[in-house]
Amino acid sequence: MDKAIADELSRLRYHIKLMQHMVKSDEHMFFMSIIDYDINETQVKAIQNVMSAFSYRLKESTDKHFEQFHEDSKNDPDSILFQFGVDPKELYLDQAPSMEEFSKYVEKILPGSISPRYLLMGMKNQSIHTELCEYLLA
Repeated sequence: MDKAIADELSRLRYHIKLMQHMVKSDEHMFFMSIIDYDINETQVKAIQNVMSAFSYRLKESTDKHFEQFHEDSKNDPDSILFQFGVDPKELYLDQAPSMEEFSKYVEKILPGSISPRYLLMGMKNQSIHTELCEYLLA
């Protein structure tokens, strides 16, 4: 590796470490987990897609835009979920989601890197899909 690139990489890692000390980790558990476990943006978006589908399954909605969004998501041939071996249609079962099901998707998207329970606690802590997190953690 080129010395200039190695130096820049070293500086970036140090700056990230400094920012982690500046941020109250207990207030931003989910974001800190992303940094600590070296989770990339595509993985985060895939987890968000899973959470969105699960949230949809958990709630009754009469909003046509909400319904259409999820119908489009379910049938999206370019979904990032395919990169992780997940067919978006799998996420839209006609039953309430479960912790076991969530864990299965976390393992596919973030293999062996983070506890699904810890991930949910971090999201809940940051008010991301709070109701769903509480349901899955119960």
